[in-house]
Amino acid sequence: MIKEFILIDDDPIFNFLTSKVIESSECSGNITSFTEVEKAINYLKKLPDLPLTPRVIFLDIRMPILDGFDFLEHFHSQVPLNIAESCKIYMLTSSLNDSDKEKAFSYEKVCGFLSKPLESEKMDELCTKGF
Repeated sequence: MIKEFILIDDDPIFNFLTSKVIESSECSGNITSFTEVEKAINYLKKLPDLPLTPRVIFLDIRMPILDGFDFLEHFHSQVPLNIAESCKIYMLTSSLNDSDKEKAFSYEKVCGFLSKPLESEKMDELCTKGF
């Protein structure tokens, strides 16, 4: 099944590089990227109910205005349940802070904590596992 990949990072260069890694991987899917948390939340809130496309979200932690943890709070409180259930969230960050990792995994939808930049081998591993 074709997936949708949603990239949320304030750095458009990282979004571009991550897109290229996804495109060259074993996974197929559409890629939508955002440099602002609020725009990503609004996008998810407005998605049609059906069909429920599996979505993989790669989320940065450190961003201006609203950060990755703000996204997670808004995601759980504002995104319709049926859309939220179709999403798996992977933190894709340069943070090496153990407290960030611990906090990330306190959110039910966070499935992984990955280091930037996303490497092809890691993406292929995730594809093989089926996310």
